[in-house]
Amino acid sequence: MAFGEWAKSRTDLAVIGVHADASDEGGRKFVEEHGWEFPVLSDSKGVQSRQWGITGHPVTFLVDGFGRIAHKLHGPADAATWDAMVAKLG
Repeated sequence: MAFGEWAKSRTDLAVIGVHADASDEGGRKFVEEHGWEFPVLSDSKGVQSRQWGITGHPVTFLVDGFGRIAHKLHGPADAATWDAMVAKLG
């Protein structure tokens, strides 16, 4: 299952994407090609990537209800992996 489909199926979560493409145009194209329907913010200048210590993509962050990063996953994942991350929140 692709991330966009998984995100759509999880009505109990708020999903927000961040694209780090060098151009906003490239980021918009990526989002359209993948059919993502959740909000996607631009980090084309890499400000957030540097603050969050991102050195490669993809990266998945799970942020708890208090705004703290509860889990950080580097590399590709699947629906089972994302569900397991969410389950750890309790």
